[in-house]
Amino acid sequence: MSDKFSDNTIKAIASFGDRYLGSILSNLYLNHPDFSDEIKTMIDEAVAMKNNDSVNKLLEEACLPGYPDHQTLKDFDASCLSDSDKTIYENVKSGNSLLSNKPNLILYGPPDQGKEKIAIGLADLLCRARYNVRFIDFHLLMETLQTHGRISSSNTLYQSLSKVECLIIDDFAGMNIHDVDLLDSLYVLLRNRKDNHLSISSRRKPRATFITTYHHPQNWPKHLIGDDFKVLHIINILYGSGSMITVDEKAEKKSSSQESAQQSSNPNQASTQTPNPEN
Repeated sequence: MSDKFSDNTIKAIASFGDRYLGSILSNLYLNHPDFSDEIKTMIDEAVAMKNNDSVNKLLEEACLPGYPDHQTLKDFDASCLSDSDKTIYENVKSGNSLLSNKPNLILYGPPDQGKEKIAIGLADLLCRARYNVRFIDFHLLMETLQTHGRISSSNTLYQSLSKVECLIIDDFAGMNIHDVDLLDSLYVLLRNRKDNHLSISSRRKPRATFITTYHHPQNWPKHLIGDDFKVLHIINILYGSGSMITVDEKAEKKSSSQESAQQSSNPNQASTQTPNPEN
């Protein structure tokens, strides 16, 4: 047979699951050996297009600021991170932390100095790795928790926030919360995500929570007001079951040798203390 398969036919074939694709390809190669190269190229392109559509759908559903022209990790200069924070950063980028027993991440630092850039970049990276992600501002999260159970749209969003594989909360504690019930709702959401991480009920899927915040965790009780004990539980969920990276792109960039030299000249300075501008 001399006629070639049309693009639409090949794309339709590629739309089948992998379970069927192998046998279909075998039959095509067997029955049309003269066009095996063309068939392979067209199917590869169709599969790539299908995969790209899948990624674009995940990116759109992630609600990333600026999508589709959102920032990526290429826009972030990691040289501003300390050596220990770079290790954490690379581990998160690799996806290893997402499948560990400490999947959460706190991105802490001054406003507009790279925290959101990293968060959006990590969301982009995870979507391309076929994880579903949801980016949400802390203010919108509080509105959702307040109306959960009363407004259908809030119920739908709450279910999504509960089940998404990576929830990213921007500007955490960026507004003061005086409502004890609202604080409890925040705790319940985060606790359920922690309990369902890689659990049988979640089909062993991750339930990671990333946050950006200007406020150091030790100062969260000043902004999440009314139940210090509940706030300590929230800190334990996010930090006790995760890591923290201090981000400040405008901070002076120092090499490892410079950091060691400075620490040697200041032996009384605690090298492990995280800077806290609120003190």
